[in-house]
Amino acid sequence: MTAEELWERSGLYGTYEAWAFGEAPDKLAYLVLQGIKTATCSAYDLYEANHEPLPKAGDYSIILNSRGEAVCIIKTLKVYVTPFNKVSEEHAFKEGEGDRSLKYWRMVHENFLKNELASLHKSFDENTKVVCEEFEVVGFINEKKDLVPGPYMDFRKIDSSEIDALWELQKRYKAEIGEEEPDGEAQARLSAAIDKGTICFYGVWKETTLLGCCSVTVGFSTFDYLPGGVFEDFYICPEYRHQGIARQLVQFAYRESGVSSLTVGCADCDVEMYQSLGFSVPLGNLLAFGID
Repeated sequence: MTAEELWERSGLYGTYEAWAFGEAPDKLAYLVLQGIKTATCSAYDLYEANHEPLPKAGDYSIILNSRGEAVCIIKTLKVYVTPFNKVSEEHAFKEGEGDRSLKYWRMVHENFLKNELASLHKSFDENTKVVCEEFEVVGFINEKKDLVPGPYMDFRKIDSSEIDALWELQKRYKAEIGEEEPDGEAQARLSAAIDKGTICFYGVWKETTLLGCCSVTVGFSTFDYLPGGVFEDFYICPEYRHQGIARQLVQFAYRESGVSSLTVGCADCDVEMYQSLGFSVPLGNLLAFGID
């Protein structure tokens, strides 16, 4: 898969850089996938000589292997410039190489930086400036060539034992759209509906925190005489939006619900958003009966 294909599939917005690690690209990419390597570095002089801006927090990159194939997407968390002799043990550990000690890091990166600087006809010394970068994996390609979330994200079906976490999202959603907060009786009815399978909720978690959810109510469609689903209750916490999570959650809910099609009703202001998530077939007007 190319970097362009991976980026399009991710649903992320904005720009990205695609690159491979300078030495042992396959080995280092593997360490990134394992969650062992969460930092990297390069010579500051390279950016200066090429008139390139330094990376910054929030930037996205696609890591390539030695064949130029996309391996994963990372998001930069922190960038700073420091002399080589001031690089910390913490940074050396996060780079994840060898025994992860500062001694090993200095041994390997002295040679690495010498080679980088040689291309500029510059020499290395203990005060050579180093650009240190920390990052996290946003998504990676599995053996089936599918894009799956990074190690810190967990997509799964929500059961009634997790109703409290789901209810907090329900309240945040209602508050955001200006509706009254539902009461305890509504929570009990929702929990019972989940237990009966009347409605199925799907969520994305970061450790023990529920970041987003959606629901699918399964019926039968005579359009293709197969099960069809109604998609509702879609909400991603504001601080986690525009990171590709929404599209992955929709795709997960579609696969897990086992329906042949998903339909969604939305306000005019949300049409473009849902189209970007894959709801691209217009079905005319959606009307409701019996709702005051």
